[in-house]
Amino acid sequence: MLRPTIVVGIGSSGLRVVEHVQKQMYETLGINSLPIFKYIYIETDHDNEVEPTPLGSEIIPVRSYISNLRSSIEKLQFDSNLKLDWIPENIDAELSSINAGAGGVRPGGRLALWGQDNFKQVYNLIENAYAEIMRPASREKIPLEIAQKTEYNPNPVFYVTGTMCGGTNSGMFIDIGYIIRQVCGLKDGGALYGIFLMPPDGKDFPSGYGNSFGALKELEFFRDSRYKYQETWPNNVFFSSHLPPYGIVYLVSQEYGDAKYSRLNSLDGLYKMVGMQIFSNLLGMSGIRAATLVDGLNAGFGFYSTFGISAITYPKYAISEFVACEIGKKLCQRWLDLNNYRDLNNTSHNINDAVIKSEANDFFDTVLNQAFESLESKGHSSAGLINEIFEDVDKVIKGEIENVTRYFYNKFSSGTKDSYYAVVKGNLKSARDTLIESITAKIQNRFDDSQNIRYTELFMTGLKERIEETFTLWENFRIPKEPNQWNTLCTNELSQLLNSSSNILLQKVETLQDRLINLLNMLKMYLMRDVINDFLKNIDHGSMVSTKDPDIKLLTIENFKTYRRNVKEIFNNLEIREEKIRVEINDDTLPIFKIWRENNFQGDCQHTIELYDQQSTGLPHSRDISQDSLSNLLRIGDNGDIRKLAEKIKTTYQKEIIAVIPKVNVLDIAKQKIDQTKEYASRALCGLLRLEHGGDTGPGVPRFIVGNNKDEITSLISALSNAGHSKYTAQSAREIEFFEQMILFYEEKARVNPHDDLEVRETLKRYFSNPPSDSTGNKVMKEETWRNFRLSYSIERRKREQAGAKRVDKAKKLMQFVLDFFIEWESDEFNEWKPAKIRPDFVTENLTLKSTPIYKISPPGKTVYYLKIDLNNEKVVRELSESEAGFKTFESEIRKFVKKHPKQKLLTLFNDEIQPYLIKRFEIEEANRRGNVYFGQDKEISLIDELRGGKNSGEEK
Repeated sequence: MLRPTIVVGIGSSGLRVVEHVQKQMYETLGINSLPIFKYIYIETDHDNEVEPTPLGSEIIPVRSYISNLRSSIEKLQFDSNLKLDWIPENIDAELSSINAGAGGVRPGGRLALWGQDNFKQVYNLIENAYAEIMRPASREKIPLEIAQKTEYNPNPVFYVTGTMCGGTNSGMFIDIGYIIRQVCGLKDGGALYGIFLMPPDGKDFPSGYGNSFGALKELEFFRDSRYKYQETWPNNVFFSSHLPPYGIVYLVSQEYGDAKYSRLNSLDGLYKMVGMQIFSNLLGMSGIRAATLVDGLNAGFGFYSTFGISAITYPKYAISEFVACEIGKKLCQRWLDLNNYRDLNNTSHNINDAVIKSEANDFFDTVLNQAFESLESKGHSSAGLINEIFEDVDKVIKGEIENVTRYFYNKFSSGTKDSYYAVVKGNLKSARDTLIESITAKIQNRFDDSQNIRYTELFMTGLKERIEETFTLWENFRIPKEPNQWNTLCTNELSQLLNSSSNILLQKVETLQDRLINLLNMLKMYLMRDVINDFLKNIDHGSMVSTKDPDIKLLTIENFKTYRRNVKEIFNNLEIREEKIRVEINDDTLPIFKIWRENNFQGDCQHTIELYDQQSTGLPHSRDISQDSLSNLLRIGDNGDIRKLAEKIKTTYQKEIIAVIPKVNVLDIAKQKIDQTKEYASRALCGLLRLEHGGDTGPGVPRFIVGNNKDEITSLISALSNAGHSKYTAQSAREIEFFEQMILFYEEKARVNPHDDLEVRETLKRYFSNPPSDSTGNKVMKEETWRNFRLSYSIERRKREQAGAKRVDKAKKLMQFVLDFFIEWESDEFNEWKPAKIRPDFVTENLTLKSTPIYKISPPGKTVYYLKIDLNNEKVVRELSESEAGFKTFESEIRKFVKKHPKQKLLTLFNDEIQPYLIKRFEIEEANRRGNVYFGQDKEISLIDELRGGKNSGEEK
């Protein structure tokens, strides 16, 4: 059964749990989520990033950071509607900002929610997510092949998860529960579940234990229906509720309920199991549970619970991820190979320094010639200056130019408009851009084609050497450096060439043309000198950018050194991920029995590689990852995003690899290996929480085995029974058609009392009250400060406020009782009502009748004061309720009068005399309301019953 669902992960632990939900969804359905599901995570650590599946991520992040804690607190204090006594005065001495977690401080976690605009952001996101999952269009978008396999229940479900140990979740989880209640209209218990991680005993984690105790202490306060959560939030929304923040709270830890099993080796193992529980609920287990357990507050089940969960599975995701890392490493090795590269035809070639540099020399000569030709262009003609020189020589021969030397000097110098110099200078930027773009494109092409850093580095080294040779050659040609030197050279060259008209006429036209063109080439060299020098300066580690297209930047030799470092880091990231997968696969403390096609993980991975190779088109290539150039792909690493690129490489290949992994008949193998199956079936019955006592199982508490075929599960249960394991019965068999590659064993334990049942409870309590000591034996902080950092909801103030509110309400009821039962009233001709006399059965010397009756209160050992019984005067009512001795004395005296008369006599008096008077003076509705107060309605305790029974609500339990 599918239900609209929101999963909220709070803090780093919450994120890791939600990531596992998404992974298992992808492994099972090939998609990250369904349109009726929303994953949200709230984070205070800016270094935490979502780990994607091959399809990316559907997890919506909310970054609850505070850059300046003091400034944020002062802004909150500016709003008089907010109650902020939960913020310790010296919190900013411990935390100056909240962007690397909440520092293990619970008020810091709550501040991360309340500060800046974070509350509004979280509230709106939950509101929008709820609207999205409830839209009919979202249900209609569920893929047909999924929708046809299950039923749909429109009632939404909410899961909130995180650890009680840190500051982030433990600081804000109560607010988050109530935000969901408000936004989603959960006025009753509602299918709102908290799944929170607890610390195991025996850890050196003082703040974690203290935070957990503080969180449970405050959660227990709001669970008590005598108290209510009442708050004006930073987004100016007021919310009040007597309901607890969650319908059921599941507590889990790394410890099994049975000490014979070693605790889970890692927190990630616990994240995985919690993620598996939520994932299973998303795909139908919530409906299975509903058959046993009513959603929400269930008096029989209890508020606190834990669960045990185990599985038999074929770890397709882990296999595909590991093999993807292997393929990714092969790609890295191809990029890093120092000896060989492959061409476009996948033919292997040795990396030959001389050959590659020779190719680079030829290329540079070609591209430099192209740049030189572009310097000559005039208008749309690439040969514009050459034609102009020919025309000018023709004019000289015809005698049309009087001073030939001055004419050509002006043409070759900088001071004349439309000169050769001006044309070449005007084309200089274009020629520079042509060089940058041509060289960059060539390097990128060679890099893309060879997929080899060493090859491309050698090509660039060849370019550099050729540029150096060119520059040296120009030096030998005595190409000038300064404008005055160029002018001198022009004068000398032209003087030799054109020192007399007879000399000009004696020369052949072609010779004159050639010598002027030669001078034009020298002009190009002179003006290009700085450009070539810039190339030499930048080709190692510069930042030469095309002016025409600033996005085109000259690749440098240093770039490729950076690429090499980045690729090595990518390789290391992939190896680290592989090792993490190996550790998880080999972790026998994890309650997951992993089965194999090829006897072990290594065999299955090798077989998967063979299957992938049969379908792949050749060696790994950067084009597998991105259609962008390889240099741009690896430039991602320049920005410090190496981990993201490693992730991208891995997920790209994983998407292809997981598709070639064949299915495995998990149920058949589970029956074949019944001893191991029995072992893992037993682990689920232990629970993931060490309890000294409590944790009930049996009727009304979920226990079942889930697979994709109920008949086969029933057969497995029979096999377990034959093997001596009879804890599961045929009624335990459940079917979720999506569970083709998994069998799930599940049991919940009801009616857990954390303060009595947890084995770790004394450790929690000790570190809540007592700060740890440092190496010198001194406490790390004052005890009061330590405790203030472990609490974030001001429950003592709330108790006082709510006790005061109850006393005010009780004071009003007692005063109203005196006015109605002690006094007979009469009205005058103006229909004004005034006290007439005291009823005979209620005569007391303490009551004096005036326009406003006055009651004399004489508390033992205290000053006598006179109470004006005026319900319209809030000050009078408040003074009575706030005077503990006066209130007790007044209540005690009223109680004596009530006890003197049987309840039936009082009821008769009310019906015969008081109610008719009330109807005349007020309305029948008010008369009925007061009757309900005095004598009760439905299951409410009446004021008279309370007074007769001796219960004094002015004293708090």
